[in-house]
Amino acid sequence: MNGPLTNFRKYIGPTHFGIHLPKIKTTIIGLDNSQELNSNASGQSVYGFAPGELAFLREKLKKAQKNTVVTMHVPPRIGKWANPRYFQDPTSTFGNTRGQLTRFLSSVRGKVSQVLVGHVHALDQLSYQGTRYQLSGGAGAPLVKKGFLKGPPTPIFHFIEFTVRNGVIVKRRVIPVGETALVA
Repeated sequence: MNGPLTNFRKYIGPTHFGIHLPKIKTTIIGLDNSQELNSNASGQSVYGFAPGELAFLREKLKKAQKNTVVTMHVPPRIGKWANPRYFQDPTSTFGNTRGQLTRFLSSVRGKVSQVLVGHVHALDQLSYQGTRYQLSGGAGAPLVKKGFLKGPPTPIFHFIEFTVRNGVIVKRRVIPVGETALVA
């Protein structure tokens, strides 16, 4: 990212965490995959997991509830997001540098129902190997809707509401807010 995560840690909290919510049979695991591992041939940043993050994920998954959600900053290079033209920026996703993507996908397969990501200033989703991935990365800016929402790709401010019943996400709803709620 553009500098150290000092302000994130100071104002928001740790860069990785595990939260168990037994009442709704849900575990939330936060990971730091915003580390600049190196640069590509064009000098653009190549992102990936901080040291120890994948081991932290595997350890937290051992005690995870029925419904497990993982949060991380940079979307993985999978499905339609693997196409560098999809977001018009090849650095929008993290790939398999140091085998990280392969190890991440192996860890979450069959154990994680939902992965929440940001980084790209868009609103999108996909399913990959049985896990749903939700992208919402505005940093306060309205997000351009990709193909899954009805209507024109008008930028919207929003939040995403998940309804959990018996440890299963049964509903996901994008709720427009503010001035953009009138056009969404």
